[in-house]
Amino acid sequence: NTVELSLNQVPELAEVGNAVTIVDEGLPTYMIIARTGEDSYVVASGECTHRGMALGYDHEKKVFRCSSLGHSEFNLDGSPGEGFTEEPLRIYEHSIEGDLMTISF
Repeated sequence: NTVELSLNQVPELAEVGNAVTIVDEGLPTYMIIARTGEDSYVVASGECTHRGMALGYDHEKKVFRCSSLGHSEFNLDGSPGEGFTEEPLRIYEHSIEGDLMTISF
C-alpha cells in the first residue's frame, strides 16, 4: 500500500528542521514526516513504542521525541535512543519525484 503527498501542499515542510503529522483512516497509524536535510526526509510512525504517545521531531538532536513525561527518543533510523523505550520505531520507505512524495506501508 502507498499514500501520496504533494510537498507543495505542505508549507511546514518547506524548511529543513520542520515536521508534520499525517492522520488518515487509510494508514495503519498516523505518521510523522521530518525534513532532516535539504533533500532528505524521514517518515516514521507517529506513536512512541513505549506508551503510544505522540512523537515530535527535535532537529537539533536529530531525534524523534515522545511527548510523555519519560520523553523517550528515537534515532532517525528508528533505533531507541534515550528514555524508557526498548522497541524500535517503524520507519517507512518513501520516494520523491518532483514535488510528490510516495510513502509505502
